Amino acid sequence: MACKFGELLAGLEEDRRASVQTLLERRAEPAEIIAVAGVQIYRGTVRQHRDRLCRCVSHVSAATPGPEEAAVPKPRLPIPKDWQPRAEYGADGGYVVTSPRTGTEDPEPESLFAEFPDVDPSRWLIKDVRRSKWQNAQGEWLTSFRAAFVPKQRGADATDVDELLRVVERYSDAPKPDAPAPGTGAYLVPAGDLQLGKVDGGGTSGIIERFCEKTLTAAARYRELRDAGQVSGVVVLPWLGDCLEGSVSQNGRTMARQDLGPSEQLRIYRRLMLFQIETFAPECGELIIPVVPGNHDETTRVQDTHGTDSWAVEGAAAVADALKLAPQAFGHVRFVFPQRGEMSLTVDVAGTRLGFVHGHQFTNRDGAEKWLSGQAMGRNPIGDADLLISAHWHHFRALEFGAGRTWFQVPALDGGSDWFRQKTGASAPAGMLSLRVLDGAWSELTRH
Repeated sequence: MACKFGELLAGLEEDRRASVQTLLERRAEPAEIIAVAGVQIYRGTVRQHRDRLCRCVSHVSAATPGPEEAAVPKPRLPIPKDWQPRAEYGADGGYVVTSPRTGTEDPEPESLFAEFPDVDPSRWLIKDVRRSKWQNAQGEWLTSFRAAFVPKQRGADATDVDELLRVVERYSDAPKPDAPAPGTGAYLVPAGDLQLGKVDGGGTSGIIERFCEKTLTAAARYRELRDAGQVSGVVVLPWLGDCLEGSVSQNGRTMARQDLGPSEQLRIYRRLMLFQIETFAPECGELIIPVVPGNHDETTRVQDTHGTDSWAVEGAAAVADALKLAPQAFGHVRFVFPQRGEMSLTVDVAGTRLGFVHGHQFTNRDGAEKWLSGQAMGRNPIGDADLLISAHWHHFRALEFGAGRTWFQVPALDGGSDWFRQKTGASAPAGMLSLRVLDGAWSELTRH
């Protein structure tokens, strides 16, 4: 007994029946088969006949049994549609699907790229591997692998954090200055946006060299002012946040363009802070280290946490703990942190109220005046600052407003941003500021 399509096929003239039979052997789509046959029939019926799943096959098998007919296997798709071999990727990563292979052992990760010569395995890090198994028409089990990958951290194989730390040690070997002389006024050296781990502009190695050189230059300037009687033995070294590139910005996408991991960035950050303290501590009678958190310093954005849950605060707290072990050399060093949940702080020195904040609280790069006005209206301590000092926007800026108030936006110490330069054509030179404050006023502003 034939199926409905088999009956229609038997009634076709010989030439048309041969054409239809050719299409059936080629496993053409039912719509094409129906068009050539010139009949009206449900495509599912044609598909059943094409795949030898209809009554025509069962009738023949029952009528003329034999080993050859009985051995005809149920046809199976050679390769599942979603597992066809291919490679799809862009600058942020992608995936490859390998050709089917036999065997049960897991392949080496590098071998998954072997059949795709355009995909350079040295550039990519495999983050996930999935497998698919199926039987072919001969009953043999085949396996394909789908490997998703992301860019490797640039220079991750070449960057040695201990070698970078030795750069700091080289600067630490500089001769120590004489004891401080008396004077008036306090000396400030604010720093922000080192973004350790960022690869642009020489990477972390360039940031370390830049920070150490400018710290030594600022220390030499302090000695000049101190010996001239213009500043006292009070030195303030504010750290204004984003000193680590971190792992939270842009949902973690910046990690693909970092030459150090977050824990290594934190280690360099602590060592640079120690270097700066070791440089200034022998020269002054009181050394104050204010520390505020930035947006890159956040520990996580999976859940909202309080503002001081920050790697910048944690790294500085670790340095503060270490200095307690050497009170004779560092007993005059004092750290100042925001209260839990706060993201700004104030310090009063030399008759001047200093306000420190990272700057990502401003609505835009022109928003400092409006933000400070709101803090004054809310009677927050920083709202009464004589000097507001911030970072975040990566370029130097100074603005006077209100009754003798001044805002300084410090330049960044990173190597710039290739993305921002290519998008806007603009770039901001790296730098470090120093200045003298006394009785609510500032002077001797220097860019190093």
